[in-house]
Amino acid sequence: MGANLPVRLLVAKRVKQLRLQRGWTQDELAYRSGRSEKHISQVERGIVGASIDVLASIATGLAVDLADLLPNRSDSAGTYACLITPQELDQIEEALRIVARAKRRRPRRGRARKP
Repeated sequence: MGANLPVRLLVAKRVKQLRLQRGWTQDELAYRSGRSEKHISQVERGIVGASIDVLASIATGLAVDLADLLPNRSDSAGTYACLITPQELDQIEEALRIVARAKRRRPRRGRARKP
């Protein structure tokens, strides 16, 4: 699944994938999940952001855990990708710069300072 897509669209793809694996129509999933066919269609197309309650009912209808609808954010190498905003990334980078500057200024333990 595309790592740069919004989570809403990744969930949409996953719901559709699981439904099609079962050979179900949107109407069948709607019936099994207690939702309308229109709502299932909107969720699968990523038009609406589904609440946790909606996702839970869809997961129940598909007979999967709620977590199975969420994107798998680790790759084959076992690294974990975290979805953060550009602003959060800027804050992290600034914090790392501050830590790096502080380390350069602080003398190392066990070594005498040069006069």
